[in-house]
Amino acid sequence: MTSAQVASPTPLSPGHRFTWANGGTTIRSRVEVVRPGHDLTWTGIALWLVAVHRNVIETLPDGQARLTSTESMAGVAAALLMPEEKLQQQLQAFVEAIAAEAERRSR
Repeated sequence: MTSAQVASPTPLSPGHRFTWANGGTTIRSRVEVVRPGHDLTWTGIALWLVAVHRNVIETLPDGQARLTSTESMAGVAAALLMPEEKLQQQLQAFVEAIAAEAERRSR
């Protein structure tokens, strides 16, 4: 993500709209599910693609948290523009960046 604009700052809730950029492509998104500490899901439209991005936080038995981030895309040539391997790499980098920030904030 290289930039983001939120239509209204708070509170984040279903229907909340935001615009952001990824690699120079502007994406218009809408929050679909908000369950603080558990789930955040949004949809996004860019070019002729529609994406659904879901983030789920699980509390593990040892008290640690695990973030799972998944995304699906549909549209003309979606697999060519965002091959599964590239999508998984981006999701992994996203989760790692959040983990690093969580670690930094917990110090």
